[in-house]
Amino acid sequence: MKIGVLGSTSPLVSIHLQRLIAESTPARKDQDHLEVVSYTNPKVADYENGVEKVEDREYHETLVTSAQLLVRAGVSMIAIPCNKAHTRISDIQGRVPVPVTNMVELTVRRVLEDHGKTTVGLIAPAPTSKIYEETVPGSGIHWIAPTVAGQESVIKVINAIKAGGEADTAAITKVAKELIEKGAKVLVLGCAKLSVVADEVEKLGKPVVDPMRVLAEHLVDQARVI
Repeated sequence: MKIGVLGSTSPLVSIHLQRLIAESTPARKDQDHLEVVSYTNPKVADYENGVEKVEDREYHETLVTSAQLLVRAGVSMIAIPCNKAHTRISDIQGRVPVPVTNMVELTVRRVLEDHGKTTVGLIAPAPTSKIYEETVPGSGIHWIAPTVAGQESVIKVINAIKAGGEADTAAITKVAKELIEKGAKVLVLGCAKLSVVADEVEKLGKPVVDPMRVLAEHLVDQARVI
């Protein structure tokens, strides 16, 4: 089977997901790995200022046409390594004949399975908090978002990663510490680009759930079943 990766605007994130997929695959030789088709579409509108500030139809249709391109390439399932794009996941699923994996839902389920109904610090810009709260209604998880200043720091780090620069790990760990001080028992990296700093956040001693790794592990498990 073939896994389709719809990379939105970020080639680095798509590459990172493919690496996580490879690392999660119990392969003894190259031929044991999975087939992956990745499509990065730079025409997908930038989401850092919020989807509500871009043309909704344009954003939606670009994601759909990207997913349809992957279907034409013969993929058996589609993964979208972008939290914000999950605001449109039901619309995308309605326009393609293969399963579109919900990374946000998988992450919430993982938190519940591993940590129960707890308080979670979501390291992400403000719009992402709503996605996690609404994807699994009644989960019992208490989500804590960064302060306005903290969100601005997160966005700066995200933009630096997008530009090919080094991630300001100190800024992210500062935001993480603030969330812990507010009562977070678990930390979730609420932007796919922050997956590259997961190791640094883990040094704080709190459980860290990386949606990108959760997604990669799920895709490998599904591929081995089908």
